[in-house]
Amino acid sequence: LGQALGSGAKAFDSLFIDEYAHLSLRDAAKFVGCPVVTYRHCDGDDLAKRLAKRKNDRQILLLTDGVFGATGRITPIANLAKVLPHGSVVWVDDAHGAGVLGDRLRGTVEHVAPSGFKGRELIQSTTLSKAFGSYGGAILGPTWLRKSLLDSNRVVTGSSSLPAAYAAAAQTALGLLRTRPGLAKRLQRNTVFVKDTLRESGLAIDASVFPVVSLNCPAPKEATVLRRRLLANGIYPSCIRYPSDKAEAFYRFAISSEHTRAQLEKLAEALCP
Repeated sequence: LGQALGSGAKAFDSLFIDEYAHLSLRDAAKFVGCPVVTYRHCDGDDLAKRLAKRKNDRQILLLTDGVFGATGRITPIANLAKVLPHGSVVWVDDAHGAGVLGDRLRGTVEHVAPSGFKGRELIQSTTLSKAFGSYGGAILGPTWLRKSLLDSNRVVTGSSSLPAAYAAAAQTALGLLRTRPGLAKRLQRNTVFVKDTLRESGLAIDASVFPVVSLNCPAPKEATVLRRRLLANGIYPSCIRYPSDKAEAFYRFAISSEHTRAQLEKLAEALCP
């Protein structure tokens, strides 16, 4: 996608990217072919200050995650978009938001800016491997981007198609989200239960509806004790370093609509003995 943006119908004067953006976005930024400016994490004021230093730039591209996987923080995308000049393009990597957030489960933008961005164009990329339980991904955007992807992007035109079984699985998942709204409601109830329980026990857990709980990994000795306690309760402790070029590590627990109350209680008890 970064290559398509760099060789497409639009020539960007500058690109602005969140300092904690996913590594895939950082890699994509290298292919756009314009100066790259990093702004403070989810900070609209800092973005505005950096934009002011490039006041002659008219074609602006903004790159950000919709939801940051390491912390579960939801990007204040409406606040970021409003400081951009008209005609700017906002690219949201919505791997964690699509299928989870928004009244129609269309992702982060629907959740925080249901009316969209007046005068700014949106590109939304997502994976089919998280909320949709399949494989592959999707890119949603304006006509000029589609044309660039299909006409001049060798990565797209030279790649094999998604296996039919995965495509069918993704279509089925989309159908379930449309016809069984109870799944999303149950997921939200499970998320609220776990996060409320952990906060009541004194853990610093965010109050968002994003169904992932992230905890910083404690010191080695305490981490070993926690790992053993989780395993004893039938919970695999997934320790993640994200992004991979940073030293910080954290435990991440993904909540599902299919988790039972007993399973969720076990998680809470293991994290708050």
